[in-house]
Amino acid sequence: MEYPKEGLSEYNTVTTTGITISSTVSTQLFAANARRVYARITNKGVPGIYIGLGVAASTSSGFRLNRNETWETTRNGLFRGAINAISNTASDPVVLALEGYTDED
Repeated sequence: MEYPKEGLSEYNTVTTTGITISSTVSTQLFAANARRVYARITNKGVPGIYIGLGVAASTSSGFRLNRNETWETTRNGLFRGAINAISNTASDPVVLALEGYTDED
C-alpha cells in the first residue's frame, strides 16, 4: 500500500471507543493491526494513565498521559502493534481511543 502525498493518511474505517482503564490490570486499547494508518488516545479522566506499546502497560514503564492529554501515531512513526493502558490510581479514568485503518492489504 502506498501512502498519499502531502503527509495525509487515507483510511476506509474509523473506530472510536470510550474505554474505562483499570488501575490493577493492563487494558488493551488497540489490538495489533497491520492495516492501521492512524491511532489517537485522549485521557479524559482525572488521574494519569500509562501507555504500553506492544507490551502490557505498567505504572513503572511506558509513557504517561495526564488528564486531557493526547497521543497519536501517524504516518511518520506509525506504530501498528498492540497498545495497552493502565491507570495510576484507583479512580478509573475514561480514555477516548480512535483508530483509522484501511480495508486494503
